Amino acid sequence: MKGRGATQKKALDAVARLLGKARAPFIYGLSRSSTSTARRAAAFAELIGAAIDVEGAEAVGADLTALQAYGLPGATFGEIRDRADRLVLWRCDPRRTHPHLFGDRARPVPDRLPAGDAVVVAAAGSSAGPADDLILPVGPDGDLEAALALRALTGGASPAGEAFGGVPRAALEAAADRLRQATYSAILWSPAATAGVNGPAVASTLTLLARDLNRRARSVARPLGAGGNVAGAMAALAAATGYPRAIGLGQGGARYAPGELDAARMIVERRADVILLVGARTSGGNKEDTDGGRRGRSGGGVVVVGPSLPAGAGKPDVWIPTATPGLTSSGTALRSDGVTVVLRAILPTRRPSEDEILDALTLRLR
Repeated sequence: MKGRGATQKKALDAVARLLGKARAPFIYGLSRSSTSTARRAAAFAELIGAAIDVEGAEAVGADLTALQAYGLPGATFGEIRDRADRLVLWRCDPRRTHPHLFGDRARPVPDRLPAGDAVVVAAAGSSAGPADDLILPVGPDGDLEAALALRALTGGASPAGEAFGGVPRAALEAAADRLRQATYSAILWSPAATAGVNGPAVASTLTLLARDLNRRARSVARPLGAGGNVAGAMAALAAATGYPRAIGLGQGGARYAPGELDAARMIVERRADVILLVGARTSGGNKEDTDGGRRGRSGGGVVVVGPSLPAGAGKPDVWIPTATPGLTSSGTALRSDGVTVVLRAILPTRRPSEDEILDALTLRLR
């Protein structure tokens, strides 16, 4: 408590007092928590009338917008690994960053091709290698123009121009020809591809490209997600409230408000009077936002529940150290393709789990 040791009971009582007096509490984090912790956090937010958001979810906001509008012709990474004969890797290359996803079916690309600087149209299969890759050098802020042109050319249209988003027309025509010849194509992209104001349009265009290709052969679209257990936390919140992130659970039921009930507004702009960080990597703001400036509204405070102090958290009012999911506590997480991953406790610990702390707080505040 404020940097000094305390018993767990005393710490829990102090947290209950803080949250019991709060008028605008905010729960944030869950990116390295188990999915069961996210479910408990959603129920706890409803109990105390808090807003809640998932750390890292803002990086996939464009993907959520496209999903709401058009759905997703998706597949698991295992199906893509086993069946795809053509990959479109948009500002990513999981062959290098996540080699386990594709096993021995694709060789690593050369280091001279940074995964985030280009679009790679690659052949998949045990005989595929860097020589089979078609590189599309998409320029900065050129993702939407290049994606629209690729979709148009793949569909048989002829957009005017000799270059689109920095990519020569001939290269895009070659990419479109490869996609039309594929029996199973997969389009994958990272959050870097959908950052910025055009992000939702880029994600929508890539999704619609996969939908177009499905008219002649199998094609899937798969965003790589934001890492950690962001997918599991958002799925848990969606199951509990109908919304994946940035939710207000005060009187009147759940309210979905990205841009209003997220860390940028609730923490950085100090709209929350008590901040509860659960399983968070960062504080959601800088040190002044969650330490020296945290009492700018109604004399609130900062509470951390997690295996370590988040970056930028400073000295919170209360920190309750917990076990680490996947190391000293068990549970489940969710990959970005929807596959459940079992987290095992492989080392013993005396620390409580995040679930146990939320259960204890629920009992005190109920």
